[in-house]
Amino acid sequence: MRIAVCEDNQLQRDMIVQLLSRCSAERSLPVELVPYEFGMNLLYDVEEGADFDIVFLDIYLPDTMGNELAHRLRGTGYRGKLVFLTASPDFAIESYDVFASGYLLKPISGKLLFPVLDRLSLREQRPQDGLTLKAGATLVRVPFSQLAYVEVSGKHLY
Repeated sequence: MRIAVCEDNQLQRDMIVQLLSRCSAERSLPVELVPYEFGMNLLYDVEEGADFDIVFLDIYLPDTMGNELAHRLRGTGYRGKLVFLTASPDFAIESYDVFASGYLLKPISGKLLFPVLDRLSLREQRPQDGLTLKAGATLVRVPFSQLAYVEVSGKHLY
C-alpha cells in the first residue's frame, strides 16, 4: 500500500510517518510512505501518474489549502482515500465534498491514527483473501491458507 503524507511542519510530518511505520510494522502491513511538504508537489506527482492508496493531508499548507488541494486531486481522477489532518475543525463538513475517509484533529497520536489506518487498510484487501478478527483493540487478518478450522457459536468465531 502506498501512502502520501502531506504536512508542511517537518516535526509533525516526521512524527506521522513514524506512527504510520510503527502501525504498519505491528500489523505486518507492507507500506510505502511518501512525505510531502508542499501540496502542489503532491498534486504534480499525482498528475504525472503517482498512485497512492491513502493521502494524509494537512489543511493549512504554505502553497495551498488542503481542502482546495483535495478538490484538485479528485479532479485528476484520484480515487484513493483522503484523510485530513488539522488543528481546526472548521473544514470538517466541507471534507464530505471530496469523500474524505477521515478528519483527524492535531495533535495526531497513535490512538487517533491507528484505527483509521486499520479501517482503510482492511478496505484495500479483498474480503475473500482471509478473515479479519478483533483481538483486544487490534484487528488481525488471517489468510484463509493459514486457517486450520473455525468454529461458529452464535456471533462468535473460535
